[in-house]
Amino acid sequence: MYDPRVGRFFAVDPLAGKYPWNSPYAFSENRVIDSRELEGLEGLHYTKIDKNGRTIHTIEKNIVILIRPLEAINNNMNPKKKKRIEKRNARIKIYNQQRVEKVKSELKNFYGDAKNSKGEIVNFKFNFTTIIHNSKNKKYKERFKDYNQTAKKYGSSGIKYSDISGIPDLELPIKAAVLTLESSSSLGDTKFNTVMSVNSDSPDGTIAHEVIHTLGLDDNGYTNGGLLNSPPEHILPSEVDEILKKAYEKK
Repeated sequence: MYDPRVGRFFAVDPLAGKYPWNSPYAFSENRVIDSRELEGLEGLHYTKIDKNGRTIHTIEKNIVILIRPLEAINNNMNPKKKKRIEKRNARIKIYNQQRVEKVKSELKNFYGDAKNSKGEIVNFKFNFTTIIHNSKNKKYKERFKDYNQTAKKYGSSGIKYSDISGIPDLELPIKAAVLTLESSSSLGDTKFNTVMSVNSDSPDGTIAHEVIHTLGLDDNGYTNGGLLNSPPEHILPSEVDEILKKAYEKK
């Protein structure tokens, strides 16, 4: 919410109440070289008390899975060529199906039955959307722009900004996590909630590890257990604590 023309912020930081030791005027804790400003990438948090008096937390996050498009078939096409394309399309359908199933299954396994350090239940509600995306026909900058726009478009889950901050008519800060069709080495920028590509045969836990970055957690050396470990393990209560701390609280 910074206006460079006047050199001022024009809205109250929605996270200011969570960090009372910080000045609401301090951008990135006055450490703009080695720290990043939290900009609503960390999911939506809401709490309820069940009939038994238990506190149950929910972290909601939209996950967009990009899938490969099928090749077009022309009615006037040579029968042999048509048959080859049909075979390729059959393989693409299988790949897309395996990709979606792997994402859903892995996030359920690694984030299921989660609790914070107080022993309270924390449910991770992932809302899945699949989008056909032809990355090969676009240049890198164009693809990256598409991913960022997709993250913004599918980030709200029908929730208004005023439901979170109490301030109406402002752009919703919670973006979706986008699983792209790029290779892991070519793209991976959680600043825009764009997650690195994860193929159907990727090691178990890779998807869950990348998604936790979009919930606000950075790598910590890969030796402390949990989803930030290498190889990734089931989410730890300490990791859940950090996610709850950084999530937007629904009003």
